[in-house]
Amino acid sequence: MRMNRNPKAKKLIEGAENSYPDHSPDTGNTTADQVLVVEAWKLPSGPGMKDGRHAIACVNGLIADEEWDKESFPFVFLNYSDPFLGFFGQGIATRLFGTQLTLNRILYTIARAITLVGVPRVFQEQNSKVVTAHNNNEIGVIVKYSGVKPSYEVAPCNAPELYAERDKLIQYGFQQEGISVMQATAQKPQGLDSGAAQRAYDDISVDRMYTVSKKYSDMYIQLAYKITDVAMDIAKRDGKYQTVYPNKDGTKEIDLPAMKFLEDPFVIQCFDESSLPRDPAGRVATVTEWVQSGMVTLKEGRRLMRVPMDLEQNERLNNASEERIFKYLDMIVDEGKYTQPDAFMDLVLAEELTVQYYNLYVAAKLEPYKAQYLRDFFTQIQTLKAAAMPPPMPAPAITPPANPMPTPTSALIPNTNAAPAA
Repeated sequence: MRMNRNPKAKKLIEGAENSYPDHSPDTGNTTADQVLVVEAWKLPSGPGMKDGRHAIACVNGLIADEEWDKESFPFVFLNYSDPFLGFFGQGIATRLFGTQLTLNRILYTIARAITLVGVPRVFQEQNSKVVTAHNNNEIGVIVKYSGVKPSYEVAPCNAPELYAERDKLIQYGFQQEGISVMQATAQKPQGLDSGAAQRAYDDISVDRMYTVSKKYSDMYIQLAYKITDVAMDIAKRDGKYQTVYPNKDGTKEIDLPAMKFLEDPFVIQCFDESSLPRDPAGRVATVTEWVQSGMVTLKEGRRLMRVPMDLEQNERLNNASEERIFKYLDMIVDEGKYTQPDAFMDLVLAEELTVQYYNLYVAAKLEPYKAQYLRDFFTQIQTLKAAAMPPPMPAPAITPPANPMPTPTSALIPNTNAAPAA
């Protein structure tokens, strides 16, 4: 700990003895002046209680001491397996300790047997006349002999059961933890190319590790709450807190107090980045199924494909109109900035997306002026659509014929044009 970080405790730190926590002989062979520092937290005993503390101390006394009003510790822990006793959990290495010991003994036996027996040997009959110097590693050497021919042999080093037991223990270790060899080596079974097959395979793989997967997601949620809590403390202390985060358009600066995160309650959730397979073949197959079933349009499907770099420019041009509409609508909802639509947009798609944005965010208590921006955007789109429509064709005028046919008369049909009888 550097003394310039805490000038008030300079004397305590300077007077503290050097500390070597691991007590190994080589720890003294260093030029670093190390001091053992302990940092501790005590949670409040109940809601509204002021007995929570955060302290930093060395062997000579307290370096820092302050109130701790949080309801949790500033740490997030991820245990692969929850402990039966104590604080620390068990990892895969600990759970497989017994299996690994047995496997180590078998591997040691195999290695010793190969070292002892697994070398080539030359068997030469005592009465045969063979020049020993001819037994060398030269290419094309001629071995002269009389009597019994010398033989070259390599004896079997281990029994097959020993190798079978080794393989069985390795497979048992994978099965015990619910992981296949293919998963451990980032491989997929041969022929697993369709999107449906990959989704089913992923579901089977994840179900066995559901508890660990849930813990992993919860860890990031808890970390997000911790980070947000610290950011709120900085904003309350300094009156502002500005940060930059990446999005699809690059980076964006936000001011935490201006975004009113300190006033509105919020819930942090963790979701998969994409429900599509990460494998390119599986991703293409899944998106193709969605397009064929009508779940997504062809344009949406092409955007979801994430095509390779050689087709990226073409895909960006094809999706440019839709991305532009999304950007304008996101600016209205997120920043309250209004940009007028124009005739170069896909007006039909813009009208549909505006209605969807309005129904989604108005139900989520969108600010009134932003909702008005969406209505204005929708109205201007309709105006542009009406202006783009051709004027209606006038109805053709009906002209009477030049020589009208005489009206037929009959005794059975009254003639309305005839004069009444006297």
